[in-house]
Amino acid sequence: MTLDEYERAGKQLYEEFAKLVATLLSEEIAKRDEIKLQHVQHRPKGLKSLRDKLVKEKVVADDPQIEAKIKDLAGCRLVFYTNTDVGRFRQSGLINDLFEIDWDRTKFHHPTDESSGQFRSDNIVIRLKEPMLFKADFAKFKGLTCEVQVQTALNHAWSEMEHDVYKKPVLKGFGAARMRSIEERMDKIMRDHLLPAGYEFQKIRDDFDRLAAGKQLFDQDALRTLDAA
Repeated sequence: MTLDEYERAGKQLYEEFAKLVATLLSEEIAKRDEIKLQHVQHRPKGLKSLRDKLVKEKVVADDPQIEAKIKDLAGCRLVFYTNTDVGRFRQSGLINDLFEIDWDRTKFHHPTDESSGQFRSDNIVIRLKEPMLFKADFAKFKGLTCEVQVQTALNHAWSEMEHDVYKKPVLKGFGAARMRSIEERMDKIMRDHLLPAGYEFQKIRDDFDRLAAGKQLFDQDALRTLDAA
């Protein structure tokens, strides 16, 4: 698929695919009471964003295989409340059950990775499994991939600001120095405010879960039963 083909029909196809991925994930997560999902986003890659990415990756616009070089033509973002919810989602194996994962193009952003700063996100590249492609409505998605981003609400807020509110221009000299200063301030916000807030939210969630478990035992009259035993 060339850039022109993406503009004429491909973008609409990837939009439908992103919506399908978001729907399948949302419906399956809703069946798991232990996983608390805040919300789901989905989108096809915008034309300007795609053009910029092609230039950055040194891919010509009339390359007939841009989908093989740009992994996020379809995108889906799962936003969870806490890291515990993200962990439970990972451990559930849900995404493996639903989709085929392209591990070579999947990337995990964590603070231990020097290239990703303080940002946390699992960027999982998936495609539909072969049996699903036998369905008439899904056959058109054969060969398409979607990048599924898995984040907490706080990381999502930072990501929205970092990627969507201000775009990093190509600057030199004084402008480049000012841009580095802005990036350093963004990293400081994550390190000094959002990460500690995430830990505190997690502690509150854990304390509440323990309290709820204790109340359930009390409601079941467990103490009286133990005393009688």
